[in-house]
Amino acid sequence: MLYGRDTETAALEELLAGAREGRSGALVVRGDAGIGKTALLEQTVAAAGDLTVVRSSGVEFEAELPYAGLQLLLRRAMGSLDALPVPQRRALRAAFGLEADAASEPMFVGLAVLSLLSDHAGEGPLLCVVDDAQWLDRASTDALVFAARRLDAEGVAMVFAVRDGAGSFTAPGLPELRLGPLPEDAARALLADRGGAPADTVRTRVLSEARGNPLALLELPLGPSADARGAGGSAAAGGGLPLTTRLQMAFHGQVSHLPPGTQTLLLVAAADHTGDPDILVRAAAVLGVGVDDLPPAEEANLVYVDDEDMLRFRHPLVRAAIHQRAALPDRLAAHRALAEAADPVRDPDHRAWHLAAAATGPDEAVATALQRTAGRARERSGHAAASAAYERAARLSTDPVARVERLLLAAESASEAGDIPRARAFADQATRAAETEAEAAAVRGGAEPSSAPTARAEPGASPRASTPGGLAPAGSASGVDAAGQSAPPGSSGPGGPAPGDPASTADTGGVGGPVPPHPSGPGRPAPTEAASTAARGAANPLSAVRGRALYVRALADFWEGDFGAAHQLLLEAADLLAEADSAAAARMLVQATHTAWYLGDDEVAGTLGRLAALELPPWAPIRPVAEFLVRAIGPGSAAAGPPDVAEAAAASRAARGGRVDPRDLVMLCGVGLALGQDAAAYDLATTLAAESRESGGVGRLTTLMFFRAEAELFDGRLDEAVATASEGLRISRDTGQRQWVSQLSSALAHVAALRGDEDECRRLVDEALAGGAGTAMAPGAPWAYWSQGLLELGLGRTQFALDRLSLLTEPTVRHHISATRGVPDLVEAAVRLGVPERADEPLAGFEAWATRSGQDWARALVARCRALRAKDADAEAYFIEALARHDPHRRVLESARTALLYGEWLRRARRKSEARGHLRAALETFERLGARPWADRARSELGASGASVTVGQDTVRSVADEAGLTPQESQIVRLAALGLTNRDIAAQLFLSPRTVGHHLYKAYPKLGVVSRGELAALFPDT
Repeated sequence: MLYGRDTETAALEELLAGAREGRSGALVVRGDAGIGKTALLEQTVAAAGDLTVVRSSGVEFEAELPYAGLQLLLRRAMGSLDALPVPQRRALRAAFGLEADAASEPMFVGLAVLSLLSDHAGEGPLLCVVDDAQWLDRASTDALVFAARRLDAEGVAMVFAVRDGAGSFTAPGLPELRLGPLPEDAARALLADRGGAPADTVRTRVLSEARGNPLALLELPLGPSADARGAGGSAAAGGGLPLTTRLQMAFHGQVSHLPPGTQTLLLVAAADHTGDPDILVRAAAVLGVGVDDLPPAEEANLVYVDDEDMLRFRHPLVRAAIHQRAALPDRLAAHRALAEAADPVRDPDHRAWHLAAAATGPDEAVATALQRTAGRARERSGHAAASAAYERAARLSTDPVARVERLLLAAESASEAGDIPRARAFADQATRAAETEAEAAAVRGGAEPSSAPTARAEPGASPRASTPGGLAPAGSASGVDAAGQSAPPGSSGPGGPAPGDPASTADTGGVGGPVPPHPSGPGRPAPTEAASTAARGAANPLSAVRGRALYVRALADFWEGDFGAAHQLLLEAADLLAEADSAAAARMLVQATHTAWYLGDDEVAGTLGRLAALELPPWAPIRPVAEFLVRAIGPGSAAAGPPDVAEAAAASRAARGGRVDPRDLVMLCGVGLALGQDAAAYDLATTLAAESRESGGVGRLTTLMFFRAEAELFDGRLDEAVATASEGLRISRDTGQRQWVSQLSSALAHVAALRGDEDECRRLVDEALAGGAGTAMAPGAPWAYWSQGLLELGLGRTQFALDRLSLLTEPTVRHHISATRGVPDLVEAAVRLGVPERADEPLAGFEAWATRSGQDWARALVARCRALRAKDADAEAYFIEALARHDPHRRVLESARTALLYGEWLRRARRKSEARGHLRAALETFERLGARPWADRARSELGASGASVTVGQDTVRSVADEAGLTPQESQIVRLAALGLTNRDIAAQLFLSPRTVGHHLYKAYPKLGVVSRGELAALFPDT
């Protein structure tokens, strides 16, 4: 039994009960070392009874190997691998090194975990237990937390035990249970239950030193040393040590009494995280010991062999005590033995890390092996592990040029992993090391390229051409011109929190935030391109190193919300690279356009001016995008016709031989919206979203869903916008993309404003505005301001509306899409308050924008604005023009608002019979869309015109709204109506099949159906 843990036991029993009833849940148990986490997990496993159980434990030494912890946890569930959707199956196989040609997209790995656990459980519940989760590798942590966040109706219970003050296990959004010290009566009862009859002085001393820690009560010695402490003897010095250290000393004391061969065997086992008996036996044999030396350790209750023949330590601190307190020569020998035991072909990464652990000084061969390991980790999206390997390789380097390259790669990988402090530190170290080597090369008298130190090209790492200065050129596969899509920082796997979102943007009209370079993405230069780049980069290799380092620092500033600093660093980096590699400089300036969008239109214009001045080679993949940006929104662009989004997308694909660069095309979606090419932008976003669902590009998917939601809002498809934005918001929260939580919340706030849901609108606006980092404006702020203004305008609080809408005219905001599209609302508010001049300048800009866009709907809005500001003699002509330009089948909300305003004008002109037709048409549209404030206003005007109106009549709503379906239920039933299976729907919406089935089960009675075959008739337009 567990003493003093009744509340905690009850919480875990409730979790198990929920799993048995088909409800999933997760719990993170946190506390100090020895506080009882492991015991609580053991009790939970014992209470699981009929539940399928999968379990594992993190090990400190495995943190450098991506997905090592996950592979150990899922080893018994891998029999269900073939049942997974193909993208998930390939991603998980790639993550585990079982499939060489596939990419391990982090989100698909997380989804595969969810699906695999659900399938492994069959029809029954499952318990997943992970002890010492703080030692899991980052990729495993992200995958498990992502899966835990998406648990719903699978009957899966996940429990993680995490030690305070060690390692890292960040799981925002998951419920936590914190274990504190035992109450005094429970501590006394546990000590009494330990056995023996210690003297009162010893009992008092142990209770005092243990401070309610159960493991300390059980393990701190009761013998002479304890009596000595009680008597003030020399052993009292131990009392000043941290409790964890004293517990390790206690465990090590038990080990030290074992036979030498047993101690050696335990040290090898402690240095190996796998517990694999074959590896242990081979390594032990190298040191002259074997399984015959194991029984004394089992008899001492230090280790045990589990039901899978894996060697396990009784408590994680036993392993730590053995490894950390072993003599250095013995520890080095254990790692050398494990390196010798590891298969260099099947398990090169374990071998490399054990060689590194056994190294006593710089060793280029070991550094090269670690660089290869880092390259493999990066290809599997294990960016944190890659960074650690590159950094260790740099410290082991004897080649100074290789050391610079490895430090740069460590910085770039840390940046991709969202580890800002380490990214900065490695970038600075690389710059200093490069400067030192350049100075040394100068002292040597300018060695010929062939005699200069050269970093060797390794598989999985980035080859570098040698240069006269001994430094690598710009534009390598891992450099700043790489165009591969990488995961969000803090999310080298799904679910980890991020200081920001590198693939994101504020309401930029298609400008995504800076994206870290990636060595294996589609932007890797072709051989001829790389050779050309290397030749040009030889001119000033030190500039190339500084440029890459500045890029890493710029990303760090961007993620911390210092957009001004990030922008300046990107400009500096582009200047450094412009001469050696104009394509790389262009990539920097495209990224600088992203940061400029947060600063103001002057910064945007200045950055695009620099981009226009670059002479790009015809083969550069960035060229079509750069030219499109300059023509679309660059200096002087307003005087020319806008470029076509669809043509630019086709050119961008063609520049890569048909291989798409998703980041560039995502940006085209937003720029298309900025140009008013909503339909083309929507189509492109829809296509890219489908591709991202197939590839697992979660960093892109949320961006695309925001652009889709924008286009749907502009088109008046409010239900679709809610479904799109809600799914995007859920994914953003699950993956820690705060940027898109802000953006998508503001989009949903806009729908709430249109529908007059004041409380919901304000809640969503608050969430959107809370998304700023540092002193920066929240990414969703422009849409939030527009939503606030629209809410007030609809509710008739015109002064408040004007105040909020006026925020969109500020220099730092006025170039955003929402600021442009909100001008007609600003004009209406200003006219109603009798201050039309407040909108003069914004309206002039809007008129110019509408003319350039060439869109009839934009010209219709201009005509409506002119009608509101015109004298009565001229107003009607503008209203008629506006209505004529509106498409009756598209953008029906704006058409209805024009009809409402015209009807109001006609009624005031005492032309009531003419007014009624327009007002009634507007009312029908508002009611169909659920735009309550506008429907109330139309109804009031209709009544004032003498028409018979039922006050407060029910709004015509969609089938989903009438049935009371949640946004997720609505999305699932619509897909089911198309004939998709539960597994197909689950793969598309990133859910488990069980969760899909659960939502359909809840939706059927709401809709009054009993099978999915009846859904098609309810949703014929799906």
